[in-house]
Amino acid sequence: MRWLVAVLLLALPCTARADHVPGHGASEAVRSLNSLGGGSGAASSRVLVLQEFSRSRRSLTPNRTYTTSLLGEYAPHRWFSFGVQIPLLVLDEDHRPARVGLGNLRVVTRVTLHADKLFHHVLSFGVNGTFPTRTVAFSVDPGKTWIAAPYVVFTRNYRRAFWQVFATTPIETRPAGTAIDISAAAQGGYRFWGVLTPSAGVLASVRALTWCREPDGSAALCKRGRVTEIERSMGTTLVAATFGLSWSFARWGMLAGTVQVPLTPRREFDIAGSLAFQAAF
Repeated sequence: MRWLVAVLLLALPCTARADHVPGHGASEAVRSLNSLGGGSGAASSRVLVLQEFSRSRRSLTPNRTYTTSLLGEYAPHRWFSFGVQIPLLVLDEDHRPARVGLGNLRVVTRVTLHADKLFHHVLSFGVNGTFPTRTVAFSVDPGKTWIAAPYVVFTRNYRRAFWQVFATTPIETRPAGTAIDISAAAQGGYRFWGVLTPSAGVLASVRALTWCREPDGSAALCKRGRVTEIERSMGTTLVAATFGLSWSFARWGMLAGTVQVPLTPRREFDIAGSLAFQAAF
């Protein structure tokens, strides 16, 4: 499993996903970008197979994670779609045997304005939800995590070039408290021969608010991060560069991947990546 992921990362630059412990606003932003599968974010019926990898040394539990997800999305109308993402998680912490189990289940929704008319300007929005179905525990575990993440994505297509902006505000609750992050990404690319598209961009996430739960069960606004986090006090900003490549090998199919490189001293990972196969119908 490890050598296969390493080969994929070397052969095809792959968007990243990682955090100090699972379930974090910045990671939710990256996970949402990964689930776009290199597309415009328009509502669609599709099946996405997504392989994600991350390595984190700056963590309460230094680890490598490998997540293989199956996402099925259905559009009863051209302007609306909904789906479910089921992840299989391989957790390989330093100095501990690797463990395999179910990751946190996600439900995705998407609304695309004027989907029957527009191609050059594609505006979509929705809410993604994450549920605490994870069966693999970290050495320092955050416990059951719930996330509600409203988001918006806009893609401007030209004849060959494109640019895209994405924003989300994950609201995450775990036993240690509740946190709200504001995350935004921008990227652009160029389509060669109409099928091969390299891209580059930047992703930033800011910790906006944190409520820490006290031992007596009460919660109060706190500037520091929750007990399961490090370097996540209010106002902390994480920035990373993203580089991608997608191949539209058929009208219905696409391979896509990116690599994400942290740009700030405070970071969630050392290296991370993903590779996606999408079939639309």
